[in-house]
Amino acid sequence: FFREFRNDREKRDFVSVGVAAGVAAAFGSPMGGVLFAIIEGDSFRDMALICRMLFSAIIASFTLNATLAYYFNQDGLLSWNGLTNFGILAHKEYTIWEIPLFLIIGVIGGCTGALFNALSYRISEFRKKFLSSKWQRLTEAFLVAAVSAFVGFLTLFVLDDCVPLGVGSNNTEGINRLYCGKGEYSAIANLLFDHPEASVKSLFHSPLGTYKSSTLLIFSIEYFLLSLWTFGLSVPTGVFIPSLLTGAAWGRLFGLGVKFLFPEMTSIDPGKYALMGATAQLGGVVRLTISLTAILLEATRDMTYRVPIMLVLLMAKWVGDLLSDGLYDVCIELADVPLLGWNAPVMSRNIFASKVMRSDVLVVEKRVRVGRVIELLAETFHHAFPVVDHVEGGIGIDESGLPDYGRLEGYILRNYLVALLKKRAFRHDEDEGPEVVMTEQDFDIEDEEVSVGEDDESAWMDLSPYMHSHPHRVPLNASLQFIFRLFRVLGLRYLMVVNEDNRLRGIITRKDVARFKDTKGFALKDRFITEHQY
Repeated sequence: FFREFRNDREKRDFVSVGVAAGVAAAFGSPMGGVLFAIIEGDSFRDMALICRMLFSAIIASFTLNATLAYYFNQDGLLSWNGLTNFGILAHKEYTIWEIPLFLIIGVIGGCTGALFNALSYRISEFRKKFLSSKWQRLTEAFLVAAVSAFVGFLTLFVLDDCVPLGVGSNNTEGINRLYCGKGEYSAIANLLFDHPEASVKSLFHSPLGTYKSSTLLIFSIEYFLLSLWTFGLSVPTGVFIPSLLTGAAWGRLFGLGVKFLFPEMTSIDPGKYALMGATAQLGGVVRLTISLTAILLEATRDMTYRVPIMLVLLMAKWVGDLLSDGLYDVCIELADVPLLGWNAPVMSRNIFASKVMRSDVLVVEKRVRVGRVIELLAETFHHAFPVVDHVEGGIGIDESGLPDYGRLEGYILRNYLVALLKKRAFRHDEDEGPEVVMTEQDFDIEDEEVSVGEDDESAWMDLSPYMHSHPHRVPLNASLQFIFRLFRVLGLRYLMVVNEDNRLRGIITRKDVARFKDTKGFALKDRFITEHQY
């Protein structure tokens, strides 16, 4: 029943659909989830996939609302706001004079986000080199927990941040008094002990005077460093809420500074600047614009600040892109995944296919012995093999010093070769009997275990009916810019390189193209991938 889904395209589509559903359920944002999946979750999209994403996001939101209604004994109520809801801001005004201040917040968010990504890259490299065993990773997790607890309690002990009850909170339940006197509570303790989502909401909605400037400064620095160390641990952690909380803290501090400098301006509200700081911090880290705008607008259930949010995200992205790559690009880089960016590297038009390709190609002929096929499958993990005509006297060398593999006839997939061996689609001589008939289901293999005797290794296999006879190919003088566009638009895994006589000279894989990339600022260095699989 699930045979139709067991292919690479369906697997990629399921990942994109899952991304849309997860974001829709987490933030109560179906449209934000769809936009996030379109921008970050897939590379090759079509209308069918977008409809799948939208359908999954709607079903995820409906299922979550139905579950919450059952959990809270509110049968039939489906107007829940998702698992993460920041509430509607009470102050719904902003003036044109505040636009430059919002842009400054965007610049700060871009710088702090780039710093976060740069330090995260260095820490992740350290983990890959020196924390490889399970016990080392477990020890690091315990160490992070211990340091977080120590720093938190030290902050509570040293920082005097007692606020009268009724300032910032009228509900006495869940209030942390700690060392404060009667009728007072500790604001910093509420930030540290409460759930991060609740702390973000408190920074958005608490009135002026709830948090001191020193509290916000110390908390934002501590939370920035602890979330930086926590990201990448061998435990399920995220970056959305920690970045929002860090940005909300320094954004509210920025608002207090603006209020101090312009006390006569009545439109200044610290919660509004906390929202802009959270937006700038998260935008500077992940470099999202359209999807993050939709997520924040749906999470706050308010369209008042849609223009400032867009401006802050654009400014944070522009500044951050000047300094480093986004966090997701950093993670992809660390995992050595050959994911291509949106644009070709600078000066790529001056780099030609002869410099990009690899010339040590493993080829097969249209009529090949079974032993040769078994040898290729056992020694490599290549996804496909070029098919050439018969080469007299083996592989030659042309006048430019490149190997001459013969005239390119096509290519054949690895699973096709395995399926042909499993069905024994080979002959010892021409008069052995009728050819084996292969169906589409025969090429859907579960494993690569084949049983072939020694006598069968000398048999001949005809690949002509099963090979792809029109592979994508480029000449030796094709530019990297053109090659990059082919891989990016068509979603290719490999590209054949031929001369003017259609004789195979090399092959270009996605990893060969991915190793050419631009470096940005201090965050990433140029990495060349030496392991090639096609």
